[in-house]
Amino acid sequence: MKIVYGLVGAQDQKSKQLLSLSPANANKIARSDLLEVLKPGTTFTTDNSHNVEGMTFVTGAYSTNLRYVCRQDRVTLKYQLENRYYANGSWRDYYRRPVGVEAQPTYHIEQLPVPGIRPGVSDSYTSTVCDENHPGPGATWFTAANDIEAVRAANMFRMAEDEVKAGRLEPGPCDTRGADACRQWALSLDDLSKIEAVEPCEPGSGGNACYVISFAGDSVEMTIVGDEPRNSSEPITPNAITSVRVENVMRLSV
Repeated sequence: MKIVYGLVGAQDQKSKQLLSLSPANANKIARSDLLEVLKPGTTFTTDNSHNVEGMTFVTGAYSTNLRYVCRQDRVTLKYQLENRYYANGSWRDYYRRPVGVEAQPTYHIEQLPVPGIRPGVSDSYTSTVCDENHPGPGATWFTAANDIEAVRAANMFRMAEDEVKAGRLEPGPCDTRGADACRQWALSLDDLSKIEAVEPCEPGSGGNACYVISFAGDSVEMTIVGDEPRNSSEPITPNAITSVRVENVMRLSV
């Protein structure tokens, strides 16, 4: 069974207005709204030959259905060198032009662990503020495929660090000398603000959830394997962490 979070109820007035528009007016409004949510870009990115590859814009922060979690999207306008042809189909020359966009969600988590939503249970708490002023210019953001992946990986990170700190989980193998060195290396990464990206991985044996966590400023990755909850109504809180590994990685820019 798939759980879809969201409000169910009467249609709001804004939706009624938008859905009543003609196709031409709907296009006009949506294009205007798209430009409104994107903050101004400043610098073109280039490849190793100093040719323009694109420009990245970000949206303002906005709320998710999960407590403590704000989302902000990066939208990159892509440029590419293309063939240009005359009307008769013969080749004319090359020219660089905008060809498409890429969108990447990013997340800021105020604190861990993030509790799951329990359908039918009323929880009283202060909503996390996510707007043009919050969480603020100094906030750190990390990339993930979607809200659930971001929070499940972050909760597994929090649980793994707690298990290592308590001595209930031995990290490794790692490429430093000795079990205690591995443990200290894992604990040195215990800072949510350092996380740069999370990506799912194949868990292999010993678990059914796996994430690789990358850290800003370090060529280091932490791989965490754990057991997902059996209860699909709360998919972000792992039952247990079965292994954690820290390793140096080589990152190449092309």
